[in-house]
Amino acid sequence: MILPLRSKLLLLSLIPLCCAIWFGALSAYTKIRERAAYSDFREVMGLANALAKVNEANNDELRNAWCWNPGAIKDNGVATVDKIKAIWEGDVKTNEQVYGDMQKISGSLDLNKFDPQIKEILQEIDRARNDLAQHRQRMRQTMEFSEIIKPYDRLKISIQGIWPVLIKQISDKDLAQRLIAYNLYLDYQSGCVQYTGVLTWAQQIPKLPPEAYARYESYYRESETLLKHFRSLAPKPIVEKVDKLLNDDRGRWFDAKVKSYLNANNLSEFHDFLPHLDMGAEFKEKGESRNVDLGKLMTDIRAEIGGYTDTKIDELTTKRNVAIIETIFAIGLTLSLSTYLSRSISKTLVQITDGISKGTDEVYDAANKIKEASDMLSQGAREQASSVENTEDMINQIRENTRATTHSSKQANELIHQTTKTVQTSNDNMKAMDNAMAQIAADGTKTKSIIKTITEISFQTNLLALNAAVEAARAGEAGAGFAVVAEEVRSLASRSGVASHDTNQIVEASAKTIGVGIESTKKASESFSAVLVSTKNVAQCIAQIEQEAEKQTTGINEIGESAKRVGEITRENSAKAEECASYAQILNQQAESLEGYVARLKNLVEGH
Repeated sequence: MILPLRSKLLLLSLIPLCCAIWFGALSAYTKIRERAAYSDFREVMGLANALAKVNEANNDELRNAWCWNPGAIKDNGVATVDKIKAIWEGDVKTNEQVYGDMQKISGSLDLNKFDPQIKEILQEIDRARNDLAQHRQRMRQTMEFSEIIKPYDRLKISIQGIWPVLIKQISDKDLAQRLIAYNLYLDYQSGCVQYTGVLTWAQQIPKLPPEAYARYESYYRESETLLKHFRSLAPKPIVEKVDKLLNDDRGRWFDAKVKSYLNANNLSEFHDFLPHLDMGAEFKEKGESRNVDLGKLMTDIRAEIGGYTDTKIDELTTKRNVAIIETIFAIGLTLSLSTYLSRSISKTLVQITDGISKGTDEVYDAANKIKEASDMLSQGAREQASSVENTEDMINQIRENTRATTHSSKQANELIHQTTKTVQTSNDNMKAMDNAMAQIAADGTKTKSIIKTITEISFQTNLLALNAAVEAARAGEAGAGFAVVAEEVRSLASRSGVASHDTNQIVEASAKTIGVGIESTKKASESFSAVLVSTKNVAQCIAQIEQEAEKQTTGINEIGESAKRVGEITRENSAKAEECASYAQILNQQAESLEGYVARLKNLVEGH
C-alpha cells in the first residue's frame, strides 16, 4: 500500500515536532536541575548554619575555660572560680545540645548526593568533638592555658572547612559571594568574642600567661581584616546593619577602649597595665552585648542568603513552567503548520503534475518537428558542403597559377635590378674614362709646351757650344780641352733637339688619337645613359606587374580563406543539424521518461 503524500508529509513533520519536544524537555530539565542544585544548597546550607552554631557554642565554652588554669583559684578565689566553672559546665551542655541538633540535621540529609568532602569534613568534626570530650576530662584535673585552647582551635578549624567546599560547588557567582561574606562574618564575630574574652579574663586573673597579649592583638587585627573584606563582598543592606551596630554609641565606646588597650602596650607585661585601665562591669556589659548583637546579625545574613536562594528557586520554577508551556505551544504550532503545509503542498503538487503532463505532450510534439527540420537542414548542408569543396579546388588552382606568376615577376624584377646596377656602373666607368681622356689631352698639351721649351734650350745650347768652340780655337792649345767639351755639348744639344722633335711628333699623334677616343667615349656614355633610362623604365613596369600580381595573390588568398570558412561553417551546420536531430531524439526520449515520472508523481500525491 502506497501512502498519499499528505500522510508522508505529516509523518515527516514528526521530525521538527520531536525536535521541539526534545529542546523543550531539555530546557525544562536544565531548569529542574538548576532548581534542584539550589534546593540541595539550601539543605546543605542548613547543615552549615548548624555547624556555625556549634562553632559559636565552642567559642562560648572556650571563653570560660580559663577557670581550669592552675593559678585560677590562687588569683581569684574559690568562689569566683567555682562560679566560672559552673558557667563553663553550662556552656558544655549547650555545646553538646547544639552539636546533637547538628547531627540530627546531617542525619536527615542524603550526603551521597553532595560533595564527598562534606562527609569527610563531618567525620573530621566528629573526631575533633570526641577529642574535645576527652580533653574536658583532663581539663577538670587543671591544665595550662596554652594547652586548654588547642582542641577548641582544632574543632574551629574543622568546622571552617565546610565553607570552601560549599563555595566551590556553587556556580552562581552572586550566591558564592554572599557565602564568602557570611564565612568572613562568622570568623569576624568569632574573633570579636575571642579578644573580648581575653580582656575579660585579664580583668579577673591578675597573672595571665605571657602569650595572652599576643593572642589578644592577633584576634583584634584579624577581626579588623575580616571586617574589611566582609564589607567589600556582602550585600549593601547587610553591611549597613553591621556598620550601624558598630558605629552607635556603645560600639564607638567599646572600639575606643579596645584600641586604647592596644596602644597601652608599653609596659613590661600585658597584665601590668590592666588594673589601671578601669574596665569594670561597663566594659564587660557593652562588649558582650555588642558581641551578642553581632551574633544575632548572622541570622539576618543567613536569612538574606536563604531569601536569595528561595528567589532563585522561584525564578527557576517559573522558567521551568514557561519552558513546559513553550514546548506545548511549539508542539501545537508544529502540528498546525504541518497539517496546513501538507495540504497546501499536496494541492500545489497536483496542479504542478497536471501542468507538467500538458507540457510534456507539447515537448513531445516540438521534438518531432525539430527532428524533421533538422533532417532537412542536414541534407541541405551536405549538398552545400559538396559545392563548397569544388569551389575550394578551383580557387586553389588559381592560387597556384597566381603564385607562379608572382614568383616569375619577382625573378624578372631582380634581374632588371641587377642589370640596372651593371649599366649604372658601366655608365659611371665611361664618365670616369671620359674625364681621364680629357685629362690626358690636357697633359699632352702641356707636354708639347715643355718639348718646345726643350727645343729652344737645345738650340741656344748649340749656339753657345759654337761660340765656345770659336773661342777655344782662338785660345790655341790652352783652349783645346775646352773645345772638346764644347763639341760634346753641341753634340748633346743636337741630339736633344732631334729627340724633342721626335717627341713632339709622337705627342701630336697621341693628341689626335686621344681626341678621337674622347669623342667615342662621349658617344658610348650617351648610349649607356639611354640604356640606363630604358632599363629603369622596364624595372618600373616589372615592379608594377609584381605589385599587381601580389594584390591578385592576396585577393585570391582572401577568397580562398572565405571559401574555406564557408566550407567550415557549412560542415559545422551539417554537424549541428545532425546533433540537433540527435538532441531532438533524446528530447523525445526524455519526454517519454517525463510522462512516466508524472504518472509516478500522480500516484505519490493521490496514493493509488
